[in-house]
Amino acid sequence: MEAIRKFVRKRKTQKNFLLRFLISQNRKKLKTPLLFLILFWCFSLNANAQSPTDATLSVSSGTGQFFVALPDSNLVEIELQIGTKQGLTDVFSHTFTFDQTTGLPTGMTYSRNGLNTYLGLGSITPNTVYASKVRLKSTSGTWGDWYEIISN
Repeated sequence: MEAIRKFVRKRKTQKNFLLRFLISQNRKKLKTPLLFLILFWCFSLNANAQSPTDATLSVSSGTGQFFVALPDSNLVEIELQIGTKQGLTDVFSHTFTFDQTTGLPTGMTYSRNGLNTYLGLGSITPNTVYASKVRLKSTSGTWGDWYEIISN
């Protein structure tokens, strides 16, 4: 009888060992994909640059000023294109370096107050309608979506 008890205890111990081993292996298998999923989610959120929250174009006496409301200040460039029709850049096209106020081409200016950015465009030919679009490049190097407006 004693021999049978030792045999049964030994089998239970082996069974518990195997069960614990399998559970720990499953946890390891589960942890690795879960870790990669979390990392992918974090980096994909940070990699996407945001679009401006608002933009307006004003042209007065042949000079233009473009206002851009920024979502945050983690930017390196602001690209602006203005045309007489959508898809054209026949009026203005320039990529501004974020917070660069000196060394701009003649007539252009850059100023920022918090997240409100004002881009002086210099001389612009007056038109009845302008199709403008602006996009932002984040510090991670990715461009956000175009923010498009029609002005008159």
